[in-house]
Amino acid sequence: MMIDIYDAVPDDIPDIHKLIQQVLPKNQGRVLNRLYSEVALQQKLESENTHLIIAVIDDVIIGVCQYGIPIMDDCDCEDLRAIHALFVASDNNHDDVASALIYDVEESINTQAGVQRLSVFVDADNMPLIKFYAGLGFYHDQVEDSDNEWYMEKDL
Repeated sequence: MMIDIYDAVPDDIPDIHKLIQQVLPKNQGRVLNRLYSEVALQQKLESENTHLIIAVIDDVIIGVCQYGIPIMDDCDCEDLRAIHALFVASDNNHDDVASALIYDVEESINTQAGVQRLSVFVDADNMPLIKFYAGLGFYHDQVEDSDNEWYMEKDL
């Protein structure tokens, strides 16, 4: 299985939107409409503060990762980038695809001067996801936790 990772382009938006619709739980329709509508995805592509990358197998988008400058109120963020969202189609090898996307994020931000850390917020009740990020070298920093979310960070 060859996973190709690319920067998303405007022509990818309908397929990204379709993937997110498939992955998000059905009760998350408001989140989909507000944060991941085709218009919202286009705005993310046009932003200088966020990036969208896609994982592709056999010309089909099977994963997407949004990352960029953290969205935190009191953050000294010049050396930090954050994973904002990670979606992988459920009918694929989730961990391999997700790992490939995270690795590409790390490679991309390693070229940015001064960026030394990568962070993510994870649902505190989602132990498989917490273990996934821990397996990639992320550690839990309780000081930064928010309501029902673990803050995890990785030194690059």
